[in-house]
Amino acid sequence: MEKNKKILIVEDEAVLSMQIKYEVLQMGYSVTGISDTGEKALASIGKEMPDIVLMDITLKGKLDGIETADLIHKQYNIPIIYMTAHSEKGTIERAKLTNPYGYLLKPVNIKELQIALDVTLYKSMIDEEKAELTERLLSMTRQQHIILDNASIGISLVKERKFIWVNSKLAKIFGFTREDMEGQDTRIIYPSQEACEQFGKEAYCEIAGGEVYSTEIELVRKDGSNKAVDTSDLSAGSIWIIEDITYRKRIEDELKMKNEQLEQINKELKEAALKEYRHRLEKEDMLVQQSKMAAMGEMIRAIAHQWKQPLNILGLIVQDIQNSYEYGELDKTQIDSTVYEAFRQINFMSNTIEDFQNFMKPDKEKRFFSVQKAIGETFSLLSAQMKIYNISYSFTCHVHNKTFHNSTETEECDECKINSYKNEFKQVMLNLFTNSKDAILDGREKGLIREIDVGSIIIDLYIKGEKIIIEQTDNGGGIPQGHIARVFDTYFTTKVAGKGSGIGLYMSKVIIEQHMGGSIRVSNGEKGAMFTIELPYVADCSYLLKKA
Repeated sequence: MEKNKKILIVEDEAVLSMQIKYEVLQMGYSVTGISDTGEKALASIGKEMPDIVLMDITLKGKLDGIETADLIHKQYNIPIIYMTAHSEKGTIERAKLTNPYGYLLKPVNIKELQIALDVTLYKSMIDEEKAELTERLLSMTRQQHIILDNASIGISLVKERKFIWVNSKLAKIFGFTREDMEGQDTRIIYPSQEACEQFGKEAYCEIAGGEVYSTEIELVRKDGSNKAVDTSDLSAGSIWIIEDITYRKRIEDELKMKNEQLEQINKELKEAALKEYRHRLEKEDMLVQQSKMAAMGEMIRAIAHQWKQPLNILGLIVQDIQNSYEYGELDKTQIDSTVYEAFRQINFMSNTIEDFQNFMKPDKEKRFFSVQKAIGETFSLLSAQMKIYNISYSFTCHVHNKTFHNSTETEECDECKINSYKNEFKQVMLNLFTNSKDAILDGREKGLIREIDVGSIIIDLYIKGEKIIIEQTDNGGGIPQGHIARVFDTYFTTKVAGKGSGIGLYMSKVIIEQHMGGSIRVSNGEKGAMFTIELPYVADCSYLLKKA
């Protein structure tokens, strides 16, 4: 890799663009700038010409990434590498028309980024050399034609007794135009077929022996008149031309070698990309399964906490029946009351199982659902644990300025509905709640939070333009500054061995950004971590029809 090669990053997601900039700088490249729209990217290129453009396909503004890349290709011919979370066929077909040098799927893998940049620079260098050699070859050919066409003697190139090319002087000698002669049999300038064949035999014997053929002969013009021709003129090229093409052949060989090298690189790159793609699919499948197992483990712990109280109550009911029987106090009224209470506890336990079953079902298609209701349902699954650990819950809907302190009281809000995957969203919230719970417990162990202090998980919901924003904060002490950039990395965890898999937040980012088309980021608030989720928002107006 050549040092000081300049990269322009075109990405409208601030966190991702800064991460890419950091990695690119670490690789030894320089960054001319970061643009979050196509218009800004074109303006930036006009000021400082980069060597490569890393282009996000989906951009805000009037120009998307593909349209911007097309303009860059036409105006500046700068290599483009696309970055995208989309793999729809239509998008890929549009992108291919701009002749990109590569594609990178989000989240961008550092190793893939390194390979893409190195290969793009090499391919760009090969393309430049190829264009230069081609232009030199064309220039030489044009110069040869100019020289030969302006020669004072007649010159032609003959192959298999046909005029392939003639200069203006030769055409004038025989009274033809160049267009009349080129492609015609040489017979047209001989007085007879016998004369043509005789000349061919004599000339062939001399040329085959490595000699220059020289003679005088009468040939015929277009108007039928004879034309005496000195064979010294003729041997200079009116019939045969011998040309030294060593330099041209060397250029052609170099071009051929470069093309073969490029084809080999493309083949190896394709095989490596296919192998990496398959490996990545296998890895992602494994991560999905691990994430499901981790979520299932969390659910089992939640069930244990949810069932603990009703099981105790059922035990007391059984004991009370036994005592009442022994003392002769068991009557129909007490039996009815006891049975009612027992079934109430059993129904609670049954509903708990049903809630967990629904939670684990995968979403097959998008549907409208209330964001705040989904958040409340998720927290209620953990309510027994949170109560034991002395952790409070607060949810504020800033659309209606309502605050709920009990997850079961959270209302369904028609205005705060989105069209997406409900259970996947609930899995993200489960990961965030669990992360906050663990942070609070860890903070108590480390003395950052007093044992008597109540843990706090606060949710704020906003609608801003075409986005719905969820902010979750806790008082668990926050994330070490050096770890913030790695929070969403695969297998990264700050928890002690056995208490964290390092895939929950990674899968949360995949769900939010790749499945739901949103974004998720983390920062430190006043007392702990703050996770911010932004999702596309399109109002569901069906509830207005119901009211009407």
